[in-house]
Amino acid sequence: MIDVSVVIPSRNEDAMLWATVVSAHESLQAARVSYEIIPVVNGPSPQIAALMHRAKLAKVYCSDASSPQAARHVGAIAAKGCWLFFLDAHCIVPQNFFLEMLNTLDRSGATLLHSPHRFLGKTFYGFTVDWDGTLWAKDTIDVPPTDQRSFEIAVAGHGAIGMLRHVYWKTGGYWQALRGFGGEETQLNLKMWLLGKRCAMATRTHHWHWLPPQGRHDESMFRDPDFIRNHLMIAEAYGGSDQLRRTRDALEIKGGISIPLPCFDVNTLAACMDETLAAGCVGRNGIACLRKQFEHEKVVH
Repeated sequence: MIDVSVVIPSRNEDAMLWATVVSAHESLQAARVSYEIIPVVNGPSPQIAALMHRAKLAKVYCSDASSPQAARHVGAIAAKGCWLFFLDAHCIVPQNFFLEMLNTLDRSGATLLHSPHRFLGKTFYGFTVDWDGTLWAKDTIDVPPTDQRSFEIAVAGHGAIGMLRHVYWKTGGYWQALRGFGGEETQLNLKMWLLGKRCAMATRTHHWHWLPPQGRHDESMFRDPDFIRNHLMIAEAYGGSDQLRRTRDALEIKGGISIPLPCFDVNTLAACMDETLAAGCVGRNGIACLRKQFEHEKVVH
């Protein structure tokens, strides 16, 4: 039986993938667990695959998946571990990472556990969220509000997350309708909250974002067509037309551009909602539930 499966989506990041896999390998060995590392790359990478095969580090899967979340889903299908982790190919982890994340998952009761990420000299511990407006991170949490092993959060960006593999499948996992980068963690975290699950942030380990994600770490992401499309699709599927307009308005302010209201294909939205409803989510009324739940947390997470 395998304890831990680590899925690493890699889109044109072959040179960085090696460092990510090696750091994961060393951390998993230190945790003394049985494991498998599953990189999913967007095209043939014979040199990287051969190196990893000879070093017995990982089994590389080649896929034409059009987005990171689709690649993660491919890896999740191949995974056999009890615990499922997703780690980005432009990230590396310290030696205590998996031991600390597994201990925290076990003790905290969190459904989904994020790791703080260090980037550009700062450590980020998740985000506050304005559920009434934007459906994504509002303000960053730079200092953990507790000295405990973890604390509850609403949303955090990706980099490194862990959960039980059966929970990933029971809750429907990532939406395959999303494209490119942006929104996938908003969707996954939001779905967990709608299901009454707990999302948490670990405090005693971290991962390094040692390269800007796809070179974007400024307001330009709010002008990216896929980023815009993903957030608007999430808004309409979960919140209906009112939420769609609020999210569109917020994106226009963030990106400084004019965005026409989209008309999503009914079948695409239905497929998204079918996944959500099949997982037991409360559907479009969920946004109102979230507002009530977070009413007292407008300023602090």
